[in-house]
Amino acid sequence: MRTVKLFGDRILVRRHPQENVYAGLLVLPDKSEKSLIWRGIVVESGPGKLWNDGRFDKIEVRPGEEIIYNPRAGKAFRFGEQDYIVIRQREVWAILEDD
Repeated sequence: MRTVKLFGDRILVRRHPQENVYAGLLVLPDKSEKSLIWRGIVVESGPGKLWNDGRFDKIEVRPGEEIIYNPRAGKAFRFGEQDYIVIRQREVWAILEDD
């Protein structure tokens, strides 16, 4: 079994498939990926970012949390049947929580 070790403030996210919008019997796919809101589940994260002046910013998201992130962020790849993306912490816009 392989494991992933991320460096710095990088976060590995399992991407949710994007959904099409339906209007009656017509499917209206959004042709511009830049206008989509990207969601995913955090799989793993690095330790955080170490600045030149010695400050350390720890990662604020945890594995298993669902997030919304910048659609222009990171590097996407496919491993097996699953889509992943590696992003930096500053590219996370929000953590989704259940009530």
